[in-house]
Parts: sequence; structure tokens; C-alpha cells
Amino acid sequence: MNRLKMSGGLISVIIPVYNVENYIGRCLDSIVSQTYTNLEIVLVDDGATDSSGVICENYAKQDNRIRVIHKENGGLSSARNAGLKVANGDYIAFVDSDDFIHPMMYEIMLKTLEETESDMVVSEIGLINEIDIVEFEFPRNEKLASGYVCLEGNAIWQKLFAGDDIVTVVQWNKLFKSSVMRGVEYPEGRVHEDVYVIHRELYNCSKVTYLDAVLYYYVQRSGSIMHTETRKMIRDAIDGYCDRIDFMKEKNLRWEYNCSVLTLMLYLHWKFVTVSNAEGYSNTSKWIGKVFQEYAKRYKEIISDYKEYRILSKNPRKYCRYLIYKNRKKSLKNCLLKILKYLKRHELIGLV
Repeated sequence: MNRLKMSGGLISVIIPVYNVENYIGRCLDSIVSQTYTNLEIVLVDDGATDSSGVICENYAKQDNRIRVIHKENGGLSSARNAGLKVANGDYIAFVDSDDFIHPMMYEIMLKTLEETESDMVVSEIGLINEIDIVEFEFPRNEKLASGYVCLEGNAIWQKLFAGDDIVTVVQWNKLFKSSVMRGVEYPEGRVHEDVYVIHRELYNCSKVTYLDAVLYYYVQRSGSIMHTETRKMIRDAIDGYCDRIDFMKEKNLRWEYNCSVLTLMLYLHWKFVTVSNAEGYSNTSKWIGKVFQEYAKRYKEIISDYKEYRILSKNPRKYCRYLIYKNRKKSLKNCLLKILKYLKRHELIGLV
């Protein structure tokens, strides 16, 4: 693939690094080989205890665009904050050190950002199991979709609250104007850190563009945070959604405030149902049920129109029985619909 010498603005790519010696090489290879070459690559060694830091230094010796920072372990948020402090770019991007990106990612994203005069550009995400990486090949250039959707004003918030989808919330599939990161600081000591910052970033945007192209590849690893969740992690997510609620209240954004409350309740509802159906999590289920009741009482006027939330807030145990009944009723309804469809197809309805 041809490397394009471009005179566009500087992109600072921040990569937190911690104990990823088996993955960091692939990640860095995908960045240093970008067709857009005006990059500042900031590697933040977050106190790695394996050879990750040494690998970073070796790459820095081969590419003068790479800068390595070594620091004590403070977690992902701490590493991102450290990278932001030294970043000099006109644009900011993040990559997790066990993932990798398409060779044309930043060329495509910057071109789109400039053409649309956007503040942020978002790509689709490709999910790849780590055992399938060996046989993985990037799609050919002609297969890369070129379409995009530009959102402005209230449409930016509507996208965030449309299921709180991962494409909008996560940080690593995006290219930001540096101005968007003004006042943004990742919450140190927390997980689900993206939940704490995305509303602040969107507030700083006049226009956000979503690309119809998979440019970021998230590697699904069995030991990653996304695959193991503790009660503390759930609590961190709850606090992140509460931070969003407080932010909307502070900015006097009433509709966004209500949607933020409903997003919190949706998350708690989802966690309650998921944990209630899992073995060995009865105590966690009870805890989430109590937390739901606490916030349902606080925001009862906003959730009053939602039957399921009302039932869950009054009696979590009863809600579990309600779900069983609802699922049985749904299964029965689907069965009856199939029977009626069969009878109609065979013109037997009049004989019944």
C-alpha cells in the first residue's frame, strides 16, 4: 500500500500500554504503516511488568514519530491523561494496545473531518477473536464503504441515547479535533471510563460524522476488562451515568437530562436481568435490585410511564416472576401466530 506524504494537520495517537507484549507489535505496526504519515505516536507505558516497555523503546528507535512515556501503574484513565498532557496534535486519537487499525484509518477520517467540517469522526468497529487473527486480512480498498452521516444539534444527543450504543461511547474508533478534548479528563481509578467523558466531548461538538466503514479492530480477549465484570465495575458504570445526569442538569439540558436518567435505569434493568439469570450471582442480583429501587425513587416522575421499571422498583423478586410469565406469554403468542400462519397458508381457517 502506498504511503501518502500529506501536509495536513498533526494527529496525536495516544496508546496506553500495560502488559501486552504479545499484542503491542501488531498494534504499532498498524499505526506506523498508516497511509497518513503526519502522526505523533505517544506510547504511555503504564508500569508494565513484562517486556512491553522495551518493545515500545525499540519501535521508538526505528521511528522518530514515536515518543515513549514511562510511568507508575495508574490504570487506563491515568495513562490517557498522561498522553493528553504531552500531545501536540491538531487532532487526537486513541488506540488500545491490544487492538489494531486499518492502514487507511487516519487518511479516511481526516479527509472526512475536513470535507464535512466536523469536530469528531467516528468509524464502525470490527470485532475479532484473538484466535482468528492469524487468518485475518483487511478488506480491499474498493470494499471500504465511502458513505457517512453527519449529525448536528439535537441529533448528536439522539444518537448517544439510541441504546447508548458502543460505537458512540468508546474512545478508540474516533478522530477528535483537539478542541473537543478541552476540559476532558478521564476518571482515574475507574473502569467504564468512556461513560464519564463522552457527554463532555459531544457537548464540545457542533457536528459529528459517522463513517460507514470498519476502520478499528477490537480484539476480543478472554482476560480483558470487557469479558470480566465485578461489582466495583458495575458501580463505576453507575457513577459514570450519574455523572452524565449531573452534567446535563448543570448545563440546563432538560431533554438530555431525562434521557440520561432513562439510560441509567436501562443499564440497571439490563444488569439485573442478566445477573438474575446467571448462576452464583444471587447476592449481586439483590444488590442491583436495591440500587435500582434507590434510583427509581429518586427519579420516579421520569420513569412513571414505564411499566417494567415500576414493577422492578417495587419488588425485584416479583419482577423476576413477571419476566418468566412475560416470556412464557410471548412464546405462547409466537406459537399461536405460527399456527394461524400455517392455517392461512393452507386455507384451513374456515374449517377451524
